[in-house]
Amino acid sequence: MNKINRVWNEIRNKSFLSRFVSDVFINGVAQFFSQIRGIVVLIIISRGLEVADYGVWSQTTATSLLLLPFLILGLDQAAVRYLPGKMDNLEEFSKLFYSMLIVIFSVGVVFFICGIPFKNKISAAIYGAEGKTVFVFLMFLLVIGQVLF
Repeated sequence: MNKINRVWNEIRNKSFLSRFVSDVFINGVAQFFSQIRGIVVLIIISRGLEVADYGVWSQTTATSLLLLPFLILGLDQAAVRYLPGKMDNLEEFSKLFYSMLIVIFSVGVVFFICGIPFKNKISAAIYGAEGKTVFVFLMFLLVIGQVLF
């Protein structure tokens, strides 16, 4: 019963409630802009590309989403699990967070650098034609962007 009273007092605490509302608001704004970004990109892509190229772009995004879990190395789940325990020590929290960010970004850059010499072969394997190397380059950039965000 004592534990329930302590939790209830924390919930009623104004700082907890205001922090919760602030976090929900920030998350909502981020989700809103993420959805708007998707709609804007969809409009630009659909107006600027022909039907066949739009299909290639869809294949590019699907391939990049399949590659994403391998490039993140499970550090997103590690962050969710271990970072909340480090909230008391801001220096240790930021050190751990930035080290995860650097590792993920480094893996994305290595993937980009190693993939560029093989862009013709990757294009032939994914799209069935070696002429789609521009989409392979865009896929590499898309993967790095998705890895960071």
